[in-house]
Amino acid sequence: MNRLGDRVPLVLLWALAAAMLPACGPTGGGADPRLTADIKEVADAYVRAFNSADAEAVADLWTEDGELTDQTTGVVLKGRRRILRAMKRTFASDPDMEAEMVSLAVQPVAPGVAVAQGLSRFTPKSGPVEAAAFVTLYVQRGGKWKMSRVWQTELDPNPHYEQLADLAWMIGEWSQEEGGKTTKNVCRWTRNRNFLTRSFQVSEAANVLGKGTEVIGWDPADKCIRSWTFDSQGGFAECVWDLVDGHWRPGKITDHKPEALAKHQEALKGLDWMVGRWASRGEGQSVECSCRWVPSKAFLMRRFKASRPGQWEHEGISIIAWDPQEKRIRSWMFDTEGGYSESLWSQDGQKWIANARHVLPGGRIASSIMVCKKDGSDALTWQRVSQEVNGQMLPSGPEVRLVRQPDGK
Repeated sequence: MNRLGDRVPLVLLWALAAAMLPACGPTGGGADPRLTADIKEVADAYVRAFNSADAEAVADLWTEDGELTDQTTGVVLKGRRRILRAMKRTFASDPDMEAEMVSLAVQPVAPGVAVAQGLSRFTPKSGPVEAAAFVTLYVQRGGKWKMSRVWQTELDPNPHYEQLADLAWMIGEWSQEEGGKTTKNVCRWTRNRNFLTRSFQVSEAANVLGKGTEVIGWDPADKCIRSWTFDSQGGFAECVWDLVDGHWRPGKITDHKPEALAKHQEALKGLDWMVGRWASRGEGQSVECSCRWVPSKAFLMRRFKASRPGQWEHEGISIIAWDPQEKRIRSWMFDTEGGYSESLWSQDGQKWIANARHVLPGGRIASSIMVCKKDGSDALTWQRVSQEVNGQMLPSGPEVRLVRQPDGK
């Protein structure tokens, strides 16, 4: 990823993040609105230039003596001309690269000088996602904001992409007709490419016979590919894949057949109040969550994101279901860093308690107890009251209060 020559352009991509950072998300304390707005104009121009593969326009947003330092490799690009040459190689080698700003924080330093720090992500058409943490110095030249200095350090947003690369051929939309039945599949990478998600539907004429969702990922604890399937009637299954002739193939399946759909809907009805969009922002940290029913109301689907602008971010999806065998609510969580967990839920008065077992991205095993409860009609709280990693107890986390957003249910 850091080889110079054919991959010098990837080093320069981290510089793009510096210009993009004011364009997304909240800014850190101390940045006045006018400063943010002025630099955002630079960010918007940079994004337009990048998406248009316009190397000249990208380079024009740097100062003449602009300098990029890659603290991971020690590579330094000095001067706008060298930056221009590197950008041309970038667009020639991967014109479909998509850039994204993950988080940011902007601070004024002196009149005409500002510093920004953040996290960036770059997704090629194929191959692993690339990411970096960066600090950027902006200066004014002739009344315009320019990028003067960028220091970046690479991150590893997808520790499991290499193990899943054998399944990259699945990405896309597929259909098959056999025996009068039509099967449609849509497979996508999750953010950071640490999981694949596959939605499927089987139909006969105008009748839908079944549909659902599958999540496929690498299990760093057992060193194998594992998948989880959830069908629209409430059934779910887990599959451990086998390595056959150098390729991964579905192997042993543990199937949990559903009860009547109405029983699943009734069992989950007590969580209907969680449906909607929720957010908590303050003290430099942001937490956002959305929860919705799948069309059959056999499952709840949650998406979450927590971030401290310019420092870190964590996001993922979770699926909440009724387990007819255990006669209790169960959930699964898959985060974009490559970790996953499974939880068993119970109710204690107004509180919902989730006991979770986690497999962390590096393969360590952890456990936690999460407590969720309503706080009035338009708020809820989450708190991790107990947690341990590889047998080591850790302190409880703070209680996070999330408020329902206006367009939530």
